[in-house]
Amino acid sequence: MKKVFLFLLTFVAMVAEAQTKGNFEVLDLGSFKLHVYNTNDALGDASYIIEGKTGLVTLEQPLFKDNVSEFDTWKIQCKLPPKTKRFCPLVLK
Repeated sequence: MKKVFLFLLTFVAMVAEAQTKGNFEVLDLGSFKLHVYNTNDALGDASYIIEGKTGLVTLEQPLFKDNVSEFDTWKIQCKLPPKTKRFCPLVLK
């Protein structure tokens, strides 16, 4: 019984380690794009960037260091401003 328990515990630890990084999805919704970052962290969070023609808004930024660095790297690769403000109003002109 102890061997089965240790095997299951090891398996769960390996699966949890394999899911440390998140993934990104971009949804084109016509007049704006919704960027979704699924963190795959212990809390199962998702972060959102709403991108319009003249600005963007970030909501629910990641909490853990690995996810924050991955989120910031992705914003730079997508040429989104690295210092976006939270809850900044999106004004379309």
